[in-house]
Amino acid sequence: MHQKNSTTYCTLKFLRYFLCRFPRKTTLRLGIRLGRFAYDHLKIRQRKALEQLRKGFPRRTETYYNAILKQTYEHFGKVILDTIHLESLDLDRFVTVMGEDSLPPPESKEGMILLTGHFGNWEIFPVWFSRNGYNFTSVIRRQKNKGANRFFVEWRSKMAETPLYAGASSHDMMKVISEGGILGLAADQDARKSGVFVNFLGRPASAFRGPAVFHLKTGAPLILAFCRMDRQSQYHITFERLQVNNDDTVETITQKVASKLEVAVLDHPEQYFWFHRRWKTQPRN
Repeated sequence: MHQKNSTTYCTLKFLRYFLCRFPRKTTLRLGIRLGRFAYDHLKIRQRKALEQLRKGFPRRTETYYNAILKQTYEHFGKVILDTIHLESLDLDRFVTVMGEDSLPPPESKEGMILLTGHFGNWEIFPVWFSRNGYNFTSVIRRQKNKGANRFFVEWRSKMAETPLYAGASSHDMMKVISEGGILGLAADQDARKSGVFVNFLGRPASAFRGPAVFHLKTGAPLILAFCRMDRQSQYHITFERLQVNNDDTVETITQKVASKLEVAVLDHPEQYFWFHRRWKTQPRN
């Protein structure tokens, strides 16, 4: 392994070991400080995120944008440090769940498509599902740094999660569903020219076709899942089975998913990942 990659891997391993020695409350306080430091010093990221906030909320003021962005940095500072040792989190103590009855029971071995967004803490879902007897496979991006990639693959294995890398074949993804597993997708990033355009926060955004296509081909239920963190750093998970009509198409299903995420973002804009250029691809006139 290249020295830079090896250093990254060892640093992340040490950080995880170090953080696991502290109570969760202390780790979260460190996360807030980490977020504030990033807000004060990572100006390039800040400018990109402010651009997205202006597009999402065009009628708000600069004071509003900066206030939300500072809260976003603090939120993800907490989430990043909390996630590093998420496999040891006491779910009964720190997590409440609504809509669990919308999920097929694990013993049914019914495949499903779990849809979330880059909102709150989406990394909690592999932990929750594995502890509740489900086989969970998420589609993730490969880290450019091989050391970081190795660390996160090992971390996911501790949660009994089997990831697929973005770019995996449709066959591999549908195989997860056909074998009774859960295919987890955070499909709210720019899908470029191959996507379908949806209305998201009043603007056209390119969204991935995959979730709707997989549903129409397999009949597997589409489960919407969001996890937000409250002011006491408790997690609140909500599950909802998306209602799909017989005449729904890839386009209408994808819009329904985008609209559900939009509601969550409007309620808690500080917990959305504004660092991604969500409206990068636009329809041709």
